[in-house]
Amino acid sequence: MCRDIHAAWLTVLILAGCRRDTPPPPAPPPPEPAKVKLVAVGDILMHADVKAAATLHGGFEPLWEEAATLFRGADLAFANLETPIAPAAGQPGRPFLFNAPPELPQSLSRSGFTVLATANNHAYDQGAPGLVETLDRLESAGLAYVGSGKDRRRAEEPRILERNGIRIAFLAWTDLLNRGGNQAGGPWVNRLRADRACLAVRAARSQADVVVVSVHWGTEDQHDPTPRQRQVASRLFEAGADLILGHHPHVLQPLEAGQAGGRRVAVAYSLGNFISNQDRMYDAERMEPAQGDARDGAALVATFVRKAPDEVVLDTVGYTPLWTEYNWRQVEAGGAEPREIRVVRLDLSGRQIQPWSRRRERIREILGGGFELRVP
Repeated sequence: MCRDIHAAWLTVLILAGCRRDTPPPPAPPPPEPAKVKLVAVGDILMHADVKAAATLHGGFEPLWEEAATLFRGADLAFANLETPIAPAAGQPGRPFLFNAPPELPQSLSRSGFTVLATANNHAYDQGAPGLVETLDRLESAGLAYVGSGKDRRRAEEPRILERNGIRIAFLAWTDLLNRGGNQAGGPWVNRLRADRACLAVRAARSQADVVVVSVHWGTEDQHDPTPRQRQVASRLFEAGADLILGHHPHVLQPLEAGQAGGRRVAVAYSLGNFISNQDRMYDAERMEPAQGDARDGAALVATFVRKAPDEVVLDTVGYTPLWTEYNWRQVEAGGAEPREIRVVRLDLSGRQIQPWSRRRERIREILGGGFELRVP
């Protein structure tokens, strides 16, 4: 009996000693910092053939379904809406005077878009009533818009969206308007005035963790930013902008990254067209790549990361090359096919042969760097 008790206590002491020698379990890894992923593309243009292709396919989503995987995989997706959506207040669209069908806003929303720039030269194509109808239809589809409003105060306010605890302020301006203009007491489109824009950026900086600026500027069909674009970009960065998204030239312009005020910043001077029927006669197999540049696009991908409770930084920026493919030339030559337009991703493995590789390299040449251009 005594021997049994002694043996039991010895077992307890041995086990206790083993417990004392066992190292504590490793500490759990720290939580991942909060991140926001933004994807941005350029101009959504409602040429007649784009609308006809949507009718043929039963909606707009099939025209860009391949690119929509990028938008749905992001926290925020941006584009420049370069058309009114005013079937009730406006007239049918015609060359250089756009109007879009009423189903477009819901198609954009289902495709993953969340915020649209409405400050561009086509904002008043259907007059002030058309602008108001456009904003009403975007609101009904749950789409945020920036750069115009039903009055001046609302147009000039930043649109602040929160994702993953990070507040992103969007602002937008246009350097020109094709038709009409702002009238006191009516709807308003923000015109680019550098001094006022910088004041607005500073104010937005005090309300948000990140400031993203959309600017409709530059010279059509030109790949080089103008001196004014570079000067305004520098001033906006100094005022507190983190990322500038440019559009209007209808071709790509460089993507550049750097530092301003101790912050990481980046500018895409022009993201080109997202969808259009420009350069419709381009033959990718027979013509030089530069002759099809208005069909190039880029989906900019930017990631913002919270580094500290009061610090969110632009962590990475890169792009996915896009291309608008259509068969206009074949149809006009007497082919029986219906006109089709679709946006394709040139980074996919099936696009490694001609003419896809030529377009991909052309985009790389214009934007600069690789497809994953990291912020220094």
